[in-house]
Amino acid sequence: MGMDVYGIEPTNKYGEYHRQSVWTWRPFWTYLVANCSDIIDEETQRLGHGNDGAGLNKEDSIKLANRIGELIASGHAQAYKDKYDEEVAVAKSWNNAVDKLLKALHSKVVLKGYHDNTAPKDYPEVENHHWHKLIDMRDYQDSYPFEILMLQEFQEFLEVSGGFEIW
Repeated sequence: MGMDVYGIEPTNKYGEYHRQSVWTWRPFWTYLVANCSDIIDEETQRLGHGNDGAGLNKEDSIKLANRIGELIASGHAQAYKDKYDEEVAVAKSWNNAVDKLLKALHSKVVLKGYHDNTAPKDYPEVENHHWHKLIDMRDYQDSYPFEILMLQEFQEFLEVSGGFEIW
């Protein structure tokens, strides 16, 4: 599953199509909205996280490409990535602790006589409830990387896309 971004009037093959996984798109689009809200209109900001055909015209695409270039050249994007990566590391550490609790819970279920392959949906009621509470504690930011390369590729796409739509 991913974000398929199509050029409206591409001037060459690089402006025809840009693709990102949903995992990289979420922090990528969030970064663009936070730093380009004067270029990306409110509706596109909101709908840009989905596959609804939101996008920008040619003029705004060029403005966005230029802004992305400025954010990269100034070091802003790298500073953001560094901070973001620190937050991801914290999330991974937290999730490792949650995973240990989930394993301990599973061991408890097995000690009660359930098979080692028992899925959480088949845990006894109390343990199933506990499992859901633990899963809700996970920090999913560790699943969404932020990559400068994605910004660079999108910038190149925007320059020759003639506008774009996200599907």
